[in-house]
Amino acid sequence: MRTLLVLRGAPGCGKSTWVEKNGLLPYTLCPDTLRIMCSSRELQADGRFSIARNNATEKQTWKIIMDLLEYRMSRGELTVLDATASKTKDIQQYKELAEQYRYRTYVVDFTDVSLETCLAQNKQRHPDKWVPEESIRNIYARFANQPVPSRVEVIKPDEIEKILEKPIDLSQYRKVVFVGDIHGCYDTLMQYADFREGLKDDVAYIFTGDYIDRGNQNAEVMHFLFSIMDKPNVCFLEGNHERWIRDYGNNAPAASREFELKTKLQLEAGNFTDKQARMFYRKVRQFSHFNWNGLEVLACHGGVPHINTNLIYMPTQAFIQGVGTYAEYQTIADTWMSETKENQFLVHGHRNTEKDPVQIADRVFNLEGGVEFGGSLRIAELEFVGRYPEYGITEEGDRIPVGTNVMYKWNTVELADCQPVTEDLNTEQRPVETVEDAVAYLRNNKFVVEKPLGDDISSFNFSRDAFYSANWNRQTILARGLFIDTKNNKIMARSYEKFFKINEVRETELAALKARLQFPVRAFVKENGFLAIVSYDYNKDDLFIASKSTNKGDYVNYIKEQLAPYYERILNRLRYYYECNAPMTFVFECIDVEHDPHIIKYDKSKVVLLDAIYNTLNFETASYEDLKHLAGQIDCPVKEVAYTVKTWEDFRNIYMEAQDEEYKYNGDYVEGFVFVDANGFMTKCKTGYYNFWKFMRGVADITLKCGHYRRTGALQTPMSNNFYGFCKKCFDEDRRTETKDYPYKTDIISLRDRFLNT
Repeated sequence: MRTLLVLRGAPGCGKSTWVEKNGLLPYTLCPDTLRIMCSSRELQADGRFSIARNNATEKQTWKIIMDLLEYRMSRGELTVLDATASKTKDIQQYKELAEQYRYRTYVVDFTDVSLETCLAQNKQRHPDKWVPEESIRNIYARFANQPVPSRVEVIKPDEIEKILEKPIDLSQYRKVVFVGDIHGCYDTLMQYADFREGLKDDVAYIFTGDYIDRGNQNAEVMHFLFSIMDKPNVCFLEGNHERWIRDYGNNAPAASREFELKTKLQLEAGNFTDKQARMFYRKVRQFSHFNWNGLEVLACHGGVPHINTNLIYMPTQAFIQGVGTYAEYQTIADTWMSETKENQFLVHGHRNTEKDPVQIADRVFNLEGGVEFGGSLRIAELEFVGRYPEYGITEEGDRIPVGTNVMYKWNTVELADCQPVTEDLNTEQRPVETVEDAVAYLRNNKFVVEKPLGDDISSFNFSRDAFYSANWNRQTILARGLFIDTKNNKIMARSYEKFFKINEVRETELAALKARLQFPVRAFVKENGFLAIVSYDYNKDDLFIASKSTNKGDYVNYIKEQLAPYYERILNRLRYYYECNAPMTFVFECIDVEHDPHIIKYDKSKVVLLDAIYNTLNFETASYEDLKHLAGQIDCPVKEVAYTVKTWEDFRNIYMEAQDEEYKYNGDYVEGFVFVDANGFMTKCKTGYYNFWKFMRGVADITLKCGHYRRTGALQTPMSNNFYGFCKKCFDEDRRTETKDYPYKTDIISLRDRFLNT
């Protein structure tokens, strides 16, 4: 929790003892501990050793302390500074960080301990803790003349209860309303009557965070929340997206491409100012912990498993991001049910990959409904349904009321009908209706590379910058193996548009996929080779064959070699489609075991027909049934349907199982799967086996060149460490041959076979 305790007192006054007594040692930064780490003890004139306090050591010590303090504050962790804080500036030095990270600062005052006591107790301290008496006298003398800044609250050592978190009482409200993740969906929010018609004074409203991003009405949402933020019955909790509101308010760039390219522009266009953002962010809280007529409720954004310890000891990150992984919300709920009392309830948002109901346990409510993906805005209401009295019996036998029990209920509401957000993040979108338009726009896009190939044919592909900065929009997604006849404004050939792995971008996060996928979904085996792009060259009455961005080079020659048995049949088919005014591109996976081994081992080279793509700007393919028929006509293998998935549960299970490093499909290791839903939406995943050996390929490449791999911390399994040792041995063997050429194949398949057979 965002609390800073600065201890103030001379050496020997009992600060360290107080820290240990109150269980605060895990939260404490102690300069003496760091001084010993920075410099060995110094020998004094009287023959004693003491902690080094020279200028160089002090400078280094306090540099480390301030770095550690800022890191802890960035996580919102309770922090104790066990120093003397004898000077006013010693306390003021934390002011800027406290304001930046919204910390409340307390000084724990030990200055009432007499100088004589401090001196006497100093003599009994361990040599590592002993301080020269003159230093203690000087420190003690400062307390009277250098006061604590007036903005800082001072407490005595026996008043620690003052800073401990305690639940507030909301029993004066007839109802408590909890609002889940809004994510810029204003129209959906207004479906709730109290927000549309006006808040009720006898109802408490708690918003559980994530008010912006992803949706299209971020400015409208923020203006509404700003308009109600000063009401005493309204509470805003901090979600993981509110950090961008903080950055926006401070005119600092947000570390979020989505916020910078979309949300920020909406806020600016909607006249939601930086000043308003600062004012709003001051209002958000880490959690809401309250009592309500006999119930104890904790509301936060991410969800925590219990409240068995005082909440001040829990880092703010736990409340905002939640405890455990994103997908462990059910585990959180189960733990809460087993470790908390019957009257304790948890309400949170943030995570829900399974679209479970609002009430996922008897006393746990999950308010993440994926509203921005076309799901629902979830609201939970806590209210009375009635009361009944309890009676006691006096010694005379009279019945007297001794209390009132509350009958209550939780009502859950899901406000749906939000339009899912699927448009590109880049705001500079222009309609592309013709090939001529496309060429003009692609040429003006700094993230698209044009490569002239001769005969007025150019290839267009997204740049490395687009890939590494994830600058995906309609143009960069289109520019993937796109070949255009710029003279006649015709598409000569085209490949797939760029599509993404599961969890690679927002649209393919599991929560988004669950809202988006239309079943049934086909899962195709992803072959491990390189793409071959084949179409009809109408200028030469021949095949146009390309790989990636070129129709020349070794890889094109490899393709031609593999396609030789099918060449005439492919040409006849593509010529036929062109004459029928339905020109197509055949996309193959080319597996070449001799020239281009990848990760997955194949017995022989082959090509596999992946898709027949129409040569149009809008991505459209032949149906799988037509593709199989076509493959039969050219007598070529066609991509394999591994699964036909009919439910979300089956889809997720396939994905999760594939992440295991030992996963096999029909007894064989595979690269992964390409998923295509009923509407043609595509995503993909790689298997754990493929990912592991792709990483180890990089390790092998470096080790065989340099003899070692610097980032050995990434080798986290016995297999990875043993393979690394094998590669080092290979390097040593090669050095002994005194030749520049390796005496063995160094592709990962050959290396892996040698390693496993060793």
